[in-house]
Amino acid sequence: ITSTTATGIRVSGPGIYVGNITNSGTIDTSSGLYGIAIDGVSTFLGGIANSGGITSRAAGIYVNNVTSFGGGIVNSAGGVINANSTGIWVRNVQTFAGSVSNAGTITGPKAGIRVSTVAVFGTNSPGGGIVNSGTISAGAGSGIGINVNGVQAFFGGITNSGTITATRTAVNVSAANFSGGISNSGTISAIGSSNAISVNVSTFSGGISNSGTISVAGAAAGINVESNSLATFIGNIVNSGTINGSIIPATGIVAFGLTSFLGNITNSGTISTAGIGILVGAVSTFTGGITNSATGRLTQSATLVSASPTNIVAGIQVVNGSTFSGGVSNAGVISASVNISGGGSATAYGISISGVSNFAGGISNSGTISAMAASTAAFARSTGIRVDGVAMFAGGITNSGSISAHLGIRVTGVGTETFQGGIVNLSGGTISGSEGILVISIAQFGSTSAGGGIVNAGAILSTQTAVHVDGVSLFAGGISNAGTISSPSGVGLNVRNTSTFLGGITNTGRITGGSAAINVESVSSF
Repeated sequence: ITSTTATGIRVSGPGIYVGNITNSGTIDTSSGLYGIAIDGVSTFLGGIANSGGITSRAAGIYVNNVTSFGGGIVNSAGGVINANSTGIWVRNVQTFAGSVSNAGTITGPKAGIRVSTVAVFGTNSPGGGIVNSGTISAGAGSGIGINVNGVQAFFGGITNSGTITATRTAVNVSAANFSGGISNSGTISAIGSSNAISVNVSTFSGGISNSGTISVAGAAAGINVESNSLATFIGNIVNSGTINGSIIPATGIVAFGLTSFLGNITNSGTISTAGIGILVGAVSTFTGGITNSATGRLTQSATLVSASPTNIVAGIQVVNGSTFSGGVSNAGVISASVNISGGGSATAYGISISGVSNFAGGISNSGTISAMAASTAAFARSTGIRVDGVAMFAGGITNSGSISAHLGIRVTGVGTETFQGGIVNLSGGTISGSEGILVISIAQFGSTSAGGGIVNAGAILSTQTAVHVDGVSLFAGGISNAGTISSPSGVGLNVRNTSTFLGGITNTGRITGGSAAINVESVSSF
């Protein structure tokens, strides 16, 4: 079928259409409009299937202004849709009761598959939404691989086991209610400056999982869950595959600006970016936790000539928000490094928690955390585990692995914060850097129970101060050492400018310091 002015196959006008449309031949409307179009039909009881070739100037398959569409759209293996705009487009439909699936090849500079302005789409079953096991290429300019926007209720989720390549976002979801989640076991690439997977919805359920490969070419995110309005995310974000982003400041996984995140973020694969590995920002209520498991690798590395566009890299960062209740744990490898050869400060964090009103669940490390920051012209600092400006922190910090940074563990504030649970470096745990453990400028630290203060049974190795407590109003639980605390050029254990210190200092191990092994000064009550 060839049309130089119009559409290859068109069904239009009010009424009921019963039956399927199937193409196993060739439709060429490269000088016309649509390959196959269903337009203005009240009820379409059937589906559209392509196993042949469709070449079109407009959309390859177009469903528009339909009250009820009872079947699905299938581009099967061997099917080729080559459109000059969008491959498959479902638009202005009240109810679309099937799915859209591609096992062949779809090419469209605007979008591969697009679903827009639909009241109800899909079915509440696996594969009931959009499924790609073939190849989708959204090329020139602002192409989006799979684009869901303006949908009131989307069912069945999005599944990719094939290849999606887009110059903009590879998978974009902007809907009121989306269920079924997003799953990738194939390859997703955003070769422009946008996110690979982008979600901006009112209510999203089903989670997001990646066991394949996600790549971003710009200063964007591999998986980005963000809301410009009130939003609830129900489910987990799980990476057991690979997320790559080499352009500064690319991020692996982002959850930002949500009202509620009801789930966990887990990495057992590899996230290698030039910015932040996992970022949770300005989420009002986060009820799960963040876990980098034993096989997880968070590798964040940036080399800049100035502090623009960023001067911070971090493996895991939780910033702002009201309540975070599930804690952060690392059993794998976190490596964060930034090197600025020109002007500007450089900052690197292994794990950073800052500006959160209530944080519960604590932080634990049984793996490896290393952080490095360097700047030739300005301030540079790296911190293994950082807690800063958290109004209420519960659960403490525990290390049984290795932490290497300028500052090993740092808990700081402005004098109004409460930190409950203590800091424990277990036997076999190692903290090394210029300073090992710092607790500075908070209102209350620790608890009066055993181990409620600072406990070391491992090794704390520093060049300045191994354990430093300064400017704390109430320090409870004492400091206990049964391991090794060493600071050849500084102070082993330093307590100063503290109003009340409860629990005393106990040593059954070894403490060495170049200027003093133990120093206590300017403490009102000890």
